[in-house]
Amino acid sequence: IIAYVWQDFGYNLVIFIAALQGIPHDIRDAAQIDGASGWQQFRRIT
Repeated sequence: IIAYVWQDFGYNLVIFIAALQGIPHDIRDAAQIDGASGWQQFRRIT
């Protein structure tokens, strides 16, 4: 199981980062103006 996770970790990370970069900056800016912390932005927007 560990070998499988290690093998697919890079691919899954690339997909995850691509999804994060696809979020419009306007949404993150609005959340920041509303007072959301970085962690709250990560949890609630993504």
